[in-house]
Amino acid sequence: MGWLRRVGALAAAISVGAATPDLAAQDAGPAPLRLTLSEAVRRALEANPSVRAAALDGAAAEVARALTRATLLPSVGLRAGRDVTRLNAETMFGTALATPTIGPFSTMAAVGVVSVPIVDVAAVRAHAITRQQAVAARAGERVVREANVLAAAGAYLDLLEALATREAARERLRLAQALRDLASDLQRRGSGTGLDALRADVQWHAERQALIEADADARVATLRLANVLNLPQGRPIECSDAEIFFAPVTLAPSPATSLRPELLVAWTNVDIARLGVRRALDLRLPRVSVTGTAGAAALQSNPWLGTYQVVASVQMPLFTGGELRAREALARIGRERAEVIAEEVQNAVSLEEAAAAARLAAAEARAPLADDAARLAAAEVEQARDRFAAGVAGNVEVIAAQTALARAQANRIAAYASVRRARLWLAHARGRAELEYVSASVADRR
Repeated sequence: MGWLRRVGALAAAISVGAATPDLAAQDAGPAPLRLTLSEAVRRALEANPSVRAAALDGAAAEVARALTRATLLPSVGLRAGRDVTRLNAETMFGTALATPTIGPFSTMAAVGVVSVPIVDVAAVRAHAITRQQAVAARAGERVVREANVLAAAGAYLDLLEALATREAARERLRLAQALRDLASDLQRRGSGTGLDALRADVQWHAERQALIEADADARVATLRLANVLNLPQGRPIECSDAEIFFAPVTLAPSPATSLRPELLVAWTNVDIARLGVRRALDLRLPRVSVTGTAGAAALQSNPWLGTYQVVASVQMPLFTGGELRAREALARIGRERAEVIAEEVQNAVSLEEAAAAARLAAAEARAPLADDAARLAAAEVEQARDRFAAGVAGNVEVIAAQTALARAQANRIAAYASVRRARLWLAHARGRAELEYVSASVADRR
């Protein structure tokens, strides 16, 4: 039963970079980086280039929205200049003149220009499209962040599983060493056989190989987590909340509406496509604008005189060679395609959430059974060892019990790993991975 307490606790702050007691000592390296699950996920979000790129895409979409909004607002400008002009009068009047040229003369002007769009439905629709594109870009950023949370949390949980496996292998090696010592002692006293001692030695070597393999798996898991966190390879990592691996899971209430950013992106693209159809139709409508200028002008050194001009214009396409009809057809095709994709994403998300919930329920039902099996296997090892020490049975029973214990430990670790992964996938399926694994505390995540 001692192994169960040690494996269940997993001794917080297990160093992944440290070698096992039975392996060769390693050279001192950089100080280990202590991370909780939420800290690892937060660090991954800060360090991942794809997250930064998605944030820049969102910022660019906001700028594009501001640009289209600018086309709907009045524009004010100032124009000033001085011209020096000399004209050929004969070419202007088509005959020879006594004075063939006019000028040179100088004119100066300073004019303020105001342009106001009055009616431009297509531009209004274009602004609505860029506004929805900004929403989609921000949702796309959340898609990238959720994917990185899934990758970072998954790598961290893989490391916790590897640590639990290594700790169980250490405990089994300790039991094998105790059996080996007991068999040797009984042989020396004449109450044991050489075959028992040989069997115990074989078992010890098998458990030591299992520990070496488990230690290698833990190191590989560390390298994978370091890669996800964009850390230098070889940087040791300490899991400072390793105790959560065997902790019970408490789920947050399921939201009334899905928070999956993929759904928001898909249905926002549908809105964009529908707006695109309307904009294609709006291109047939007239556009009305008013432009006014007011200022002063002067000829050479003469006094400045006030000037103004107001121009109202109406633009409307009459014949475009089928361009507008083609634009409408393309827009409708894009709308239908976006609707099909949105429905597909909706079905996939619903299936993913239902499957994750089913896996979590199965894993939670499996975990208590694995606990019971592990306790029974530990008790079997103790009883078999007592019988061997008393001389009423050979160590075949002990070795068989230890083999059953190894299988029970592996099943228990796999059961709890399934619980943690299913809980992560369910949070991801609900669009709450970042919310639950970054914002929530360790106690909340349990």
